[in-house]
Amino acid sequence: MVRTRPRASRNWAHRRYRPGRGNRACRPVLVAALAIVAGLGLGVAFAAGTVTALGRTTEATLTLPVGPLLLVVAVAAVAGLPAGLLPARHAARLDVLTAIATS
Repeated sequence: MVRTRPRASRNWAHRRYRPGRGNRACRPVLVAALAIVAGLGLGVAFAAGTVTALGRTTEATLTLPVGPLLLVVAVAAVAGLPAGLLPARHAARLDVLTAIATS
């Protein structure tokens, strides 16, 4: 469930403030970028740990497929924008007082 109270009041505050619109577009992309970095970091760390553990018993090497990883990063970054803007558009249509009263 989307928390509409903070979004509605934030959208109301930035209604006529031009840089606020760009800020609403940048925030979801930044969150997606942080998730991408955290996911890649954890994935590579666990893969390295697994290769290290398996390297004691078998001959295992760590190989990162750079092309597919970059494709996943690009798709996730592009998907972050509508994933954040759609709830913001919904919250912008709500009456501020109604959103505050119901949340």
